[in-house]
Amino acid sequence: MAIKEKLAFILLLAVSVQALPAQWKDDVAGIFRGTRDLKSIVELVLPQLDKMDAADKADASGLLAFCFNKLNDKTNEIKWIAEYFETYRAGDSGYAFIDLVGQAEVIAFLSSWKSRYPFVPEIALIAGVGGNPIIIQGILPLGFDLTADAYYKFSEGSTVLKAGLFKSGANILSLDANDLFLKPGRHTYFLELKAGELVLKKELDLDIEVSSPWNEPKAPSLKRKPLYYRLSMYVGGELVMASQKMENAVPLKLDVKPNQNPFGYKPDYYVTRNNPGRTDYFSISTAIELLYQLFKALLKKKDAKAEPPKIQLVQEMTISNKQKDVDGNDRETKVSIKLKTKNLPYVLSVP
Repeated sequence: MAIKEKLAFILLLAVSVQALPAQWKDDVAGIFRGTRDLKSIVELVLPQLDKMDAADKADASGLLAFCFNKLNDKTNEIKWIAEYFETYRAGDSGYAFIDLVGQAEVIAFLSSWKSRYPFVPEIALIAGVGGNPIIIQGILPLGFDLTADAYYKFSEGSTVLKAGLFKSGANILSLDANDLFLKPGRHTYFLELKAGELVLKKELDLDIEVSSPWNEPKAPSLKRKPLYYRLSMYVGGELVMASQKMENAVPLKLDVKPNQNPFGYKPDYYVTRNNPGRTDYFSISTAIELLYQLFKALLKKKDAKAEPPKIQLVQEMTISNKQKDVDGNDRETKVSIKLKTKNLPYVLSVP
């Protein structure tokens, strides 16, 4: 009998522990049905936030943003709306635990933010199709999807490389492949997206490694010396003419063509869901077809009915390039590319 009582106690304890995270939702629902004191909701939710499950934190952050909006606290509204998107990726449950009127208000508030918040789920390298890497006319493309229009600034250190307007939908940000591959190492960029008073900042670290038979480090004693050739001409045993020629090691050459793309792939372009008639951006329906045209040289497909290829988005990839040395032997150069991104603290712009 004692064993049964212990098992019942353990079961009751387990059920109680599972119910604890949802208790705050019941309390919030009660406030919505009663006083609708939003300040009380803030005071209720904030102390419990660290103890919540990750799934509940998305609901809590969206709810806190809603409450601070109604309390005319713009600073805290944006703080929690940024948490809602950037940390919890807008993964709320739909707020079904609140009464219908309150649920409709919260969802309408969040929908309003979704229509203007420039959320970027992922920034990735465009690897190509079927394992074929894509370096189109000297450009290394980065692809990402944007949920709303936003002005952008793309910088390296304190130098602004590009700026303009990205449209909602698929976008491509392009980098100079020649410059990157001939200067291996870590390249750090910053992408800023502005929507209203909110400025989101992202850091992009691009690690480039070039493995080449012509640029591998060697011990000083094994360092290749220049080759000298001497041509001498003798007449009747007397030297009448002499010349000398020096040949150095073959320099690294990747044969990446400069950007002369007829499709206007310069230096970046964006793809929007509307207005397909404009020449500076493209609709989603034509985006894949456009990229298909760009990829045709690599794919070499002859079937006119072939489906547009699936674009491969990756965080790292390797590109191989073969080049002949002075003796006519093939030497392979490999370029390894790794991309890492992270969110930086957002900024509130001053009107």
